[in-house]
Amino acid sequence: TTNITLIGATGLNGWFTSDVKVNMSTNVPVEKTEYSLDNVTWFDYTDPFVLTSEGYYHLYYRSIDKAGNIEPVKEEIIKIDKTPPSGFIQINEGALYTDSRKVTLTLNASDTGSGVSQMRFIKYGDLTPWEPYSTQKIWNLSLAEYVEFHSGMQSQNVTVAVYVQFMDNAGLISNASDTII
Repeated sequence: TTNITLIGATGLNGWFTSDVKVNMSTNVPVEKTEYSLDNVTWFDYTDPFVLTSEGYYHLYYRSIDKAGNIEPVKEEIIKIDKTPPSGFIQINEGALYTDSRKVTLTLNASDTGSGVSQMRFIKYGDLTPWEPYSTQKIWNLSLAEYVEFHSGMQSQNVTVAVYVQFMDNAGLISNASDTII
C-alpha cells in the first residue's frame, strides 16, 4: 500500500495556497513506486518533489512489490492557488460627485485560480459579514465616520470612501476602494 503526504499551506475548500511538497511511502519494501500526472507517462519516485504551478493536478501513484505485483492505481487531486483575486470598485459608475447617500457600487473581481466567491465591506470601521460575490450592490454612504474624524469642518462637500475585500475559494483576500464627493 502506497501512502501519500502533501505538505503546504492549506486554504479553504481543499485548496493549497503555497507550493506543495509530495512525499510517498509504502508499508513494506517494494521494487519501485511510480507516479504520473496524466495516468499515461509514469515516473519512478525516488525523493519527495514539489508542485509549484497553480491549478489542478491529478496525481496518480502506485507501487510494484518485489514479486512483480502492481498495486491498483490511486489518484489524488491537488489544487493550488497562491494568488489573491484582483478587482476594483466604482461608486455610481465612477462619478466624482453625488447628492445622495444611496449609491450603486459596481464590483469587478476575477481570480484565475479557484475563482472569486465572496466579498465584504468596511462600515463604521468594522468589517461586514462575508456575502456572495456580485457585480452590483446598493450602498448607503456613511458620513458618520467622516464627521467624527473631521469634527469642526464646515464644508458641505465631503469625500467618502467605500472599501471592499474580495475572497477567492481558496481563502485568499484582496482589497479595493473608491471615493466620491
